[in-house]
Amino acid sequence: MSNHHSSSISSDPTISNQSPEPNRSSRRRERIIAFIVAAIGAALLSVLILGRFSFAYLPTQAAVLNPEMAAIDEAYDVWGQSITTAEAESLLATEQGRQALSPANGAVQITDELVQLGRETFYQQTFNSERFFTDVVGWLDGGIRLRDYISAIVGLAGRGTDNLQVRLSRDVTVGGQTFEQGTVLNTGLDVAPGSLLPIGAQVSYDRGRIRLGLTCAVCHSAFDPVSGEVVDGVTNQNLDAGLILAMASNSAAYFTHTGVDVREMMDGDEVMTLPDGTQQALPDRQALEDAVDAELLAWPPGSFDTTTDLVNNPVRVPDSFTRGDHPFAWTGNQVVGPFRGLSTLNNNVFTVGADTLSDAEKMAVLYDLDPEEYRAIVLRNASYEPIRYDPATETRPPSELIEAQGHWSPVATFADGVPLPTFPNASIMSLISFVAGTPGSFVWQENNAMSAFQDRLIAPPPPQIADISVRERGRQVFSSAGCVSCHAGAALTNNTVLPIAQVGTAPTRARSLAAIWEQLAPPQTQSFDTPIPVPEDARVLEVPLDDVDMDQLELAWAADGEGGYKVKGLLGAYWNAPYLHDGGVAVGDNIETEVGVPATLMSNVRVNPANSLLGLIDRQLRDRIIQANREAGLEAVDVQGIGHEHWVDEAAGFSVDDQQALIQYLLWPSDLPIPVETEANEAASELVASN
Repeated sequence: MSNHHSSSISSDPTISNQSPEPNRSSRRRERIIAFIVAAIGAALLSVLILGRFSFAYLPTQAAVLNPEMAAIDEAYDVWGQSITTAEAESLLATEQGRQALSPANGAVQITDELVQLGRETFYQQTFNSERFFTDVVGWLDGGIRLRDYISAIVGLAGRGTDNLQVRLSRDVTVGGQTFEQGTVLNTGLDVAPGSLLPIGAQVSYDRGRIRLGLTCAVCHSAFDPVSGEVVDGVTNQNLDAGLILAMASNSAAYFTHTGVDVREMMDGDEVMTLPDGTQQALPDRQALEDAVDAELLAWPPGSFDTTTDLVNNPVRVPDSFTRGDHPFAWTGNQVVGPFRGLSTLNNNVFTVGADTLSDAEKMAVLYDLDPEEYRAIVLRNASYEPIRYDPATETRPPSELIEAQGHWSPVATFADGVPLPTFPNASIMSLISFVAGTPGSFVWQENNAMSAFQDRLIAPPPPQIADISVRERGRQVFSSAGCVSCHAGAALTNNTVLPIAQVGTAPTRARSLAAIWEQLAPPQTQSFDTPIPVPEDARVLEVPLDDVDMDQLELAWAADGEGGYKVKGLLGAYWNAPYLHDGGVAVGDNIETEVGVPATLMSNVRVNPANSLLGLIDRQLRDRIIQANREAGLEAVDVQGIGHEHWVDEAAGFSVDDQQALIQYLLWPSDLPIPVETEANEAASELVASN
């Protein structure tokens, strides 16, 4: 991001031509603003007294549309095996069984307290991401300032919103686009009624510095303007993470999550000395910043690029209705560990996805970049002066700047967590062999708690549900059209990874882990009773792979260089439009004019789930969607809406009524199992035998 004082402004889909919705009553607004000011004043008084302050929004159960938790008979999870209450009682009656169900063996006892910890962690735990996003990335002192966010929230006057509109307080240029002072940007951040913070944001104050971090909820929960309530576990459909990051002062810190390859830019004027004494030129600061900004701005709202393959290919943020929807991640590569790999998925979000400094030690293997060289690139424009690396004057390596901040983790990062025994080598347990966790907890405890919470989430019904007879007809169409060959079972998935050639969707994401596969170490972890910080004599466990289908695992990790995609479960489909891994199948309320990502998400037009499902099954509508995406240049970020050519249309022998019945079934299946039952488990005796 760079400043630019100019009257010219380019057309940009993130800009709203309308001011935020006016208040219904100016008097009501004045009362609410007065309350907010008083609350802020009280908070500031606490800060002055205590020196520190942190807060994140946690909705009450009364404020949630889907507060009911699934009543699942699961007393323990042991490396993805579900142990029922009766099985647990039998096992705990013997010493061998007690050992099998101990955290020292990798067992996770599932209690109401663990689920509650998971909910609190999901909404409130940042794992110290505020240090990276605020001090390194600088997202409060770039194009969007802290005061801009505060003004936008105060302007809501206590109302909720699914799209916090922020007015710029100055002219800025980002990625070649100029935004004038006063421009209103659509951030897609959700704010619950009466809240002073967006959902999933944590604000902290520490001895004079305000920081803002993120929790799981920013992407995986949302405010529903129809009901006026928060919905746990749904995709934040319009969160514009690319815009928010691009507006930061040091977006270059995220270059590995884009297609910008710094190895091709090592011709800048700045030179650093590597640990071996050699001199290395660094990329030009502004050229790198501009290149990264441009690629971030190309991300459609609701998408994020979580992989560091140097390919700009963001994917849709998935939902958190996880029960029965394993393996996890769009390619199905998260399958090993507790809760069938869900905990490893949660962990990657807060490591490789939330603090790029945690990637440093693997850069030498993946991209032939010295770890200190990589840290120098990330820290050169850091917002916080004490960690800003200037190769012209700094004699210390960049890692020492981080370590001088006194963060407790033994790794040169700001993320709260500990290295796994395989660190720095990646494993199928963790892309960077680093597990998020906070002092005072246990290794994997908070990740496992979030998994227990997510597995009990139930998707709420749509606002309007078609008659049961219509949905039953849709179920029959679902069967006769062959959908059940893949979307079978309680979660409407066969839990299989399919080769990219069979799926036919945009291919680059399927290939994204190919370079890592050959570098994977056998998965290991400290036992689950290991306290954080980890003692030197911590017990190390070999993560069992006995029940893992290695052919499927290799396909998920693109060992063949091509890879594949998992068959997505369909529970909660109403809440998770648009569709396919790239989110390319998007249609608004107007099926004639609001077709494709450019005419919906990129134009601040809400996606209509029913019309988008029609675009998934009707080839004529899909052709229009693909064409619209292509004309907007979205092929550059691999957002196309192609593939999954399983048509239910006239050419396939189905009527319009058949299509509409199928859509109504998909939005709320007539045979929907609530909750998804625990699978019949015969693993208890095998578990004892293995110990």
